[in-house]
Amino acid sequence: WEDILRDYPQVDYIVRGEGERTATLLLQALRDGAEPASVDGIAWRTDGVPAASAPAEMIRDLDDYRIGWELIEDWDLYQCFGMGRAAIIQFSRGCPHQCNYCGQYQFWSKWRYRTPQAVAAEIGWLHRTHGVNFIDLADENPTSSKRLWREFLEAMVAQNVPVGLFATIRATDIVRDADLLPLMKKAGMVCVLMGIETTNPETLTAIRKGSTTREDQQAVALLRKHGILSMLGHIVGFEEERFGDYLHALRQ
Repeated sequence: WEDILRDYPQVDYIVRGEGERTATLLLQALRDGAEPASVDGIAWRTDGVPAASAPAEMIRDLDDYRIGWELIEDWDLYQCFGMGRAAIIQFSRGCPHQCNYCGQYQFWSKWRYRTPQAVAAEIGWLHRTHGVNFIDLADENPTSSKRLWREFLEAMVAQNVPVGLFATIRATDIVRDADLLPLMKKAGMVCVLMGIETTNPETLTAIRKGSTTREDQQAVALLRKHGILSMLGHIVGFEEERFGDYLHALRQ
C-alpha cells in the first residue's frame, strides 16, 4: 500500500485485508465527513504521505455478507467455455494446512465457511434467475471439513439444478472422501484441480505439503473412476530442486 499510494496519485484509499465490511465502513465515513483513520484496515495519504490505520478484524461470520449480483448488467459477458453463463462463489475462506510456499493460511488467518445450505440455495437461485450453468468455487480448501462438505453436496442435490461445479481440492481429501465421490458427481462436480506441486518425495516433505505421490495417483484414479476430470497443478522452481528433479518429474 505504501508503494501504491506513493507512486500512483490516482488512488486515494486502499482497503487492506478482507474488503466487505471495511469498504462499507470507509464509504460511510466519507459520507459523514469522518476521519479515515477512524476506520480500521485502510490506507490513505496525510499531507501527501502514505498512512495506515490499525489492521481490521477478520470477518467472523461470512453469512453476514453477500455478493452484489445485481451489479451485473449482462450475464452473457461471464461465460465458461462450452458451459454457458458462469459465476464464481466462495463456500469458505482459508486453509488449515501450512505449506511453506503458500500464504493463504496467513492471509485468511483461519478457515471459515458459509452455511452450506445457503451457498447451495444461492447457486440454485443463480441458475433459475440468471441462467448460470457453471460455478467455480473460489475456495482455497473447500473440503477442510468433511461434514460440511457433505452437507453442501447434499444441499446441491436437493436444489436439483443442472449446474456444473469446479473446485480446487487437495488430493489427500479426495482419497479421504472416496465415499463421497458419487455424491460429488451427483451434485454436479465436473472437474477438480489438485495441487500436487511436485513428484519428488523429498521436496514434498521439505515444503510441508502433507501428501505423497501415491495419494496423488490414487486421487486421479478415483476421480477418473467416477467420471470427474482431474487437473494437476505442478510447481517448478522450489529452491530444494535440482535439474535432475525436473527429469524425474517428466518421467513421473
